[in-house]
Formats: sequence, structure tokens, C-alpha cells
Amino acid sequence: MYTPEAGEITILASPEQDEIYIQVKDTGIGINLEDQARLFSPFFRSDEPAVRDQHGWGLSLHLCARLVQMMGGEIGADSTPGSGSVF
Repeated sequence: MYTPEAGEITILASPEQDEIYIQVKDTGIGINLEDQARLFSPFFRSDEPAVRDQHGWGLSLHLCARLVQMMGGEIGADSTPGSGSVF
């Protein structure tokens, strides 16, 4: 897991005109700027040791982005290493 056992994951949703704005916030390991640029690419996995310790194919965020785009939405991320992320 990228969020430690004692960490938090928060999901917020709010209406924005004819759309819904959804935020997923965590208190996990965070993502450096270089990796943020490739975050939604298929099969991308960071070289950070904390990421490599986890199992995965690097497809989850890519598939999320595709689904959001297919529904006419946008997806993005903001993160600080050591402080978590907001999607």
C-alpha cells in the first residue's frame, strides 16, 4: 500500500454546475514531480523503493484516466513526496 496502515484516505464529492468534482486525498508516500509527469501512462511504475516494494502492473491510474476521459471528464494529480497526494 502506498498509504501506511495508520494513514488516511479521504474521498470528497461536490457538485460543480452540471458536473461532479471528486477528490481522492491520501496521506501516503507522495509522488515526485518527475513521476507525476508520467503517472497516467500505461505500465508506469516509479523507481522509488517504496513503490517497487508493492505489487502492481502500473495500470490502475491509466485505466482510471481512460474511464474519466471516456465520460468527458478530466483527471489530474497533485503530490508532495512524504506528504501524500490528491487526485
